[in-house]
Amino acid sequence: MNTLSLESLLRLNFAGDLLVIAWYVVVTALFYGRFPVVSRPLSVLTASFTTVGCALQAVACFFDLAPLAVLHGGRYLGLVEPVRVVAHYFVRLHSQTYAAGVACLVAYCLLLAYVVTVHPQRVN
Repeated sequence: MNTLSLESLLRLNFAGDLLVIAWYVVVTALFYGRFPVVSRPLSVLTASFTTVGCALQAVACFFDLAPLAVLHGGRYLGLVEPVRVVAHYFVRLHSQTYAAGVACLVAYCLLLAYVVTVHPQRVN
């Protein structure tokens, strides 16, 4: 599959991912302000998982656009095969970084579910 033919889709994915990251930051701030009543250390741990997850996903967003920059630059230099290898490396790096960010956000959701189910009277 030609990555350059999917350029608009990759850019749309980049913008969507940035919106999701911004949403997670807002939700984290709201929950962090609400959950110290339940448990301050648990609130800090939950916010830490979200912060790391959002940071990893932000880095992954830029790895999503890196193949486009490499392929556009290589086309003007006359390089073809080495540029494709580097672009493929960035695609794989995007996948791995994004997966690590999702793992942190899953841990955040599990901690959030724990707080809500174990201490429901304090969350209200």
